[in-house]
Amino acid sequence: MLKINFIHKGRPLTFTLDDIDHIEKYMSYNLAANRSGVVPWDDYHHTIIYLKNGQEFIVTSLLVPNLNLPLEEEKIVMKTNLYRLAKVE
Repeated sequence: MLKINFIHKGRPLTFTLDDIDHIEKYMSYNLAANRSGVVPWDDYHHTIIYLKNGQEFIVTSLLVPNLNLPLEEEKIVMKTNLYRLAKVE
């Protein structure tokens, strides 16, 4: 069974894929379509991991360049935007 380990504020946190409720992947339109970026921040992206116990983790591309977890499609929510840091609800 795949275990995911993080160290947050000096404390180890471990969970498995079965512990994940869902994830949200935030990226630019170009990155989501696997195209070259137009502006420097097009390559920046982040993923929020939501665990079944209510914990949340944000993993940025600055920490993990390509976070591809082997999850079922229904557990992955893609959010795209022209400027990745702007929120569109």
